[in-house]
Amino acid sequence: MILILGTKTRNSESNGNADYAMVSITPELAQCMVERIEHLSELQQQDSSLYKMVYSDSTPTFFSWYADLIKIEDLGLDAVEAVIDTDGFAMLDTDYTVPEDYCIDMEDQCMVVYGDHITWEAYVKNTNTLIITYTVSVELLRGLAIPVD
Repeated sequence: MILILGTKTRNSESNGNADYAMVSITPELAQCMVERIEHLSELQQQDSSLYKMVYSDSTPTFFSWYADLIKIEDLGLDAVEAVIDTDGFAMLDTDYTVPEDYCIDMEDQCMVVYGDHITWEAYVKNTNTLIITYTVSVELLRGLAIPVD
């Protein structure tokens, strides 16, 4: 399963064209993320000041929007954009990669785990522009952790 996540930044001037992030989530990765959320919840019972855990992770591909995404089977550009604008993400059941020309070079990528969701964060390469993805809920991750035969 591929998730296309909307992104945001606190930099009001520019997001470095990192408009979206594409994350390929296997059932194993989804299960790992659920376990990390559960582990955080266990640790929070021992230390109430703990509110997140950060893991080095370069799973997402950050990219700028481009018209060729319309070629994804059964989805038009407007449909994908509308879903992301409304829900913060779109799910694609397809094998798809972002063309290299549209990928944005990032550094210091990480997965940030909270008590009921995860996000990814990264800096646009050679800048101080922090990009944060839309949150992915533990409920969605639990659903993605179930292998489909």
